[in-house]
Amino acid sequence: MPFSDKSKHWYKSKSIWAGIIIISSNIWDNVLVPNLAQHFEIILPVIPAWIYSMFATLGIYGRVIAKKSVGK
Repeated sequence: MPFSDKSKHWYKSKSIWAGIIIISSNIWDNVLVPNLAQHFEIILPVIPAWIYSMFATLGIYGRVIAKKSVGK
């Protein structure tokens, strides 16, 4: 199905940005914090669980209010 005139650029999507932030936060908590602490004895802050819920809510909200689809 070809893209319609009502499509928008991916970087204008709240849902896409919420997903990118959630993935980045998970990499921070599950990869960087444990590995840096183990190898370099650096203690980094862990992201609280409520932050994940906030960005998940933003992603759902962005999807619900979306008027245009992502494309082109």
